[in-house]
Amino acid sequence: MFPQVPSWIGQHHKLSKLTLSADILKQDGVDLLAQLPNLYHLEMNIRKPLKERILVRGGSTAFPVLRYLQLSCFGPWLRFEAGSMPNLRALKLNQHGRGLERYGPSMLEGMAHLLRLKQVHVVIANGFGNGAARPGVTAADAEAAYRKALSTHPGHQSIEINVTLFCLVLTPPAFLYDSDDGQ
Repeated sequence: MFPQVPSWIGQHHKLSKLTLSADILKQDGVDLLAQLPNLYHLEMNIRKPLKERILVRGGSTAFPVLRYLQLSCFGPWLRFEAGSMPNLRALKLNQHGRGLERYGPSMLEGMAHLLRLKQVHVVIANGFGNGAARPGVTAADAEAAYRKALSTHPGHQSIEINVTLFCLVLTPPAFLYDSDDGQ
């Protein structure tokens, strides 16, 4: 577990597959990872909620060969620019139901720019904490939010969207993600 994306990772241009866990994700960390020319498979586990929207920049040098992205965080608050992740085929998002409630349908902006996207798989941990289940979003709510985010994508009808919803009842030390309010 790193505090954030380590700066030295940018020196490893031969990396093709990376799994990274960090407390926080900041813009400079995403920009650093985007410059890895051979990175085709990226899995990131981010423990704390994103404080600001992360911009996934476009351009020929930003994630040029990335085909698979898995992001595990409280809520994926991202904006994709034109030309970003030009080869991305599969996007897997592991998030908390309250992250979807907080960021809503606008949590992922610019998904229309992910031109080769074929599959979105969303896993939502819903309503856990303090030893009791809490109400949260439904699978239908989550699917509707992601369909809305993809509605302007030129191939939106052919993109497969899978939503898996589960409820964990855990004691506070076992939380998978922190939230701003400590719950």
